[in-house]
Amino acid sequence: MIMVRSSRFVLALFSLTCAAAFLWAPAQAQSTIAKVIITHIEAKAEETGEVLVSAIVSVLDEAGQPVAGLTAADFTLSENNLPLAEQLLTLSAATDPLHVILLIDSSSRMAQPDNSTGVRALDTAKDAATAFVEALKDGDQVAVYDFDSQVRHQQEFTYDHNLAIDQGIHRLEVGQAETACLLDALLQIMDASASLPPDPRVIVALTGSPGDETCPGATVDDVLEAATTPGNSSTIFVAGFGNDLNQEELTRLGDGSGGRTLLAPNSANLTDLLRTITIQLNHQYKLSYPSQAPPGLARIIIFEKSSEQSDRRQVLIPAPIESTPTPLPQFTIDLTIEPPVGNTLLVKVDIPPEVDLASTELYLNNKLVEKIVAAPFDQFEVNINELSSGKHSVRVEAVDKKGVTASKEAQLTLTIPPTPVPTIPPTPQPVVIPDAPPAAGSGLNISRLALVLIIVGLVLLLILIGLVGYLLFFYAKRPLAQRVPPAPPPTPVSPMITVDDETTGYPAQTRVDPDETMIDTVEPLKKVSRAPRQAGLAVLAGHQALAQTRFDLDKAEVKIGRNHKGVVNDIAIEDREVSRSHARIIRRNGQYFIQDLGSATGTSVNGVRLNASQEILLKNGAEIAIGPKVKFQFFSAPVALGNVTLDDSGDDEFRTVEDGGDDPHATLFDYDPRT
Repeated sequence: MIMVRSSRFVLALFSLTCAAAFLWAPAQAQSTIAKVIITHIEAKAEETGEVLVSAIVSVLDEAGQPVAGLTAADFTLSENNLPLAEQLLTLSAATDPLHVILLIDSSSRMAQPDNSTGVRALDTAKDAATAFVEALKDGDQVAVYDFDSQVRHQQEFTYDHNLAIDQGIHRLEVGQAETACLLDALLQIMDASASLPPDPRVIVALTGSPGDETCPGATVDDVLEAATTPGNSSTIFVAGFGNDLNQEELTRLGDGSGGRTLLAPNSANLTDLLRTITIQLNHQYKLSYPSQAPPGLARIIIFEKSSEQSDRRQVLIPAPIESTPTPLPQFTIDLTIEPPVGNTLLVKVDIPPEVDLASTELYLNNKLVEKIVAAPFDQFEVNINELSSGKHSVRVEAVDKKGVTASKEAQLTLTIPPTPVPTIPPTPQPVVIPDAPPAAGSGLNISRLALVLIIVGLVLLLILIGLVGYLLFFYAKRPLAQRVPPAPPPTPVSPMITVDDETTGYPAQTRVDPDETMIDTVEPLKKVSRAPRQAGLAVLAGHQALAQTRFDLDKAEVKIGRNHKGVVNDIAIEDREVSRSHARIIRRNGQYFIQDLGSATGTSVNGVRLNASQEILLKNGAEIAIGPKVKFQFFSAPVALGNVTLDDSGDDEFRTVEDGGDDPHATLFDYDPRT
């Protein structure tokens, strides 16, 4: 119970002291500068052809506290004894992520209680180390080792500071060996971390036990040679306690590696020592400049003017990257052929507003028919009577004022049938019946023939009267049928023109009056536009860090990151390896772009990591990685509009659902835009 209360007291005291130190640090700008330390230096070849050298520098006053408020004008720098032009030197706050290695003494001497607190030295060291890790920044990675006569790896490098505390620091126990071989432990750790990226690497060693002849025999010079290797350097901070330590040896370790050695009489002061190291690491300067030296080792000296304090280090200058000329920015155009109005066919060009055009040209069947050299550049008129039936190639080329050309092509199919000739029925010709010659015979024969005809006529009349009566009776019993209006006269067949865009697949139909040779639209076509889409992110990995498995991208800007202390993201990820403002997705002109916001663990699209502030277009099915654990899949689906579904799959296509039917006289008119 005493240990728990002591730990809580130490943590609270450390937090309050750090807060006070951060508030006090800026006030040190007017303090006397006593020391300038280069804690890390590296050179990197840039795509521009320059080699950029960056040095992280600590400037301390006489009390060992950081001095704030300095500018680039307060420093001078020489490279291979040649002074650098002051305008080439830039200065900023050092915010680079750190690789921090905690090396904690766990020899049997750490089991001894402190005389003032009664707490074991190892427990005090664990509390001080816990507070130190909690004060690190989100992007800093931590690894934990302990040592006596041997080195033991407790926790790999991790962004999860709580994991480093629980699995690394809290699991430490006192070992059997009384000797603590610090120098040998440092050499082993630097060998193990040699494959790490050339980021600032800091080793913080906590010890209260001296080494002896039983250790393998590494020397301070061996450790400093490994710690100052150009391109693979390590900065060593030593927090030691007790009267048996070799103070001269430990001081050489800190000063010679660009770090610092802090000593105290007992373990109760470990918290204060680590707090001092935390303040220094969080208040450093970053000096950068383009190297003027040839490839190879270069000797750098940084000099603070007012105090005349300086420090020097060696840096490995790489060979510059041969710069390639920056290509001119390209642009794209879209082509739309609208249904004819009268005899005019409109060809419209969609040009990005930021493009400063010099001209646009219209080609029909690879023949230039019109060129526009003054605004507006976005519309051409074609006389449909000048086009024959069949397929026609329509291409528009746009040239901006920098000479960059963009083109778009479409296929136009036009079939105009001949005007149908009305069929005139033949006029019936009268039939001439010749008169029969008078029959030869007596008048008696004529009277008998007339009598027979009269009788036959009467019989037929009676049959007809009976039939009529029967029909009248029959229809009198049935309900009267509704009168059917006469059928309207047939509508003359009109030619039809259909536009077929091969990239969209939406036919549009019009009809041509054969008598007036005019084109009028059977049904007005809707204006063609890009279809709205429904987009979102589906979780592929890291479900435990997310509140749901799918996120809709229904805002113009969607922020992604870890919510913390007032930072609220649209997609919140509870993962310490995700930065607070990690990335964002932007909707622009119906398309979605993702941008990395300078995150520590990076943002990747389909396995390719984005640079800080880099923006990239998202395509359907793209895989997005936020840090090392969380992955999404971007999806984008078309939205139905009425009885027409527009497929915005990336091609500029459109089709309507109106069908021309089986009219053999229909004129088909379709176009297909091709990039």
